[in-house]
Amino acid sequence: MKSSIRNRALAERYASALVDSLPKVEAVDGAVKELELLVAAIDASPDLLQILSNPVFAGDRADIVADVISKLKTSELVRRFVALLVERNRMLILPEIISSMKSLLRERTGRIEVEVTCAQELSEDQQKALMVKLAAMTQKAEDALDLTVEVDPSLWGGLRAKIGSVVYDASLRSQLEQVASKLRKEI
Repeated sequence: MKSSIRNRALAERYASALVDSLPKVEAVDGAVKELELLVAAIDASPDLLQILSNPVFAGDRADIVADVISKLKTSELVRRFVALLVERNRMLILPEIISSMKSLLRERTGRIEVEVTCAQELSEDQQKALMVKLAAMTQKAEDALDLTVEVDPSLWGGLRAKIGSVVYDASLRSQLEQVASKLRKEI
């Protein structure tokens, strides 16, 4: 599902409307999980993605999506929201809507998204130590951080952390590239 600036703006409006219509933070979290299940179902079914993206199926789209939603046992509000997306031909921006909802949820609860990429899998002790350091850096409690850890062997060693929109790169690859750049300048 392709993203654009226009789609991002639309997604933010839809996300804001849905989040504002939910009474509690827990309800927002539940709606996000239900919508993520729907996205997983769409991603797992090339036929369903074809139905959503091909105008030939416009007439059948609402019934097919309603059938999928009923099998996922979503809340009434999520069912109505998805029906609105189908009606307005906005189902393909659902991943962006979910991302915007998560951002709004973090914003309203004071949580911070932290994405860490490391060269190899971190042990449980290493993850705990990393959380302590990240909490100190952000001056937030550890439970206020939403940590996502990915493995990228091309880093060779170390890690890269993205906290909000700031990136801290302590990877071996980055450090070696900096040394090489300095050496090139001196020669």
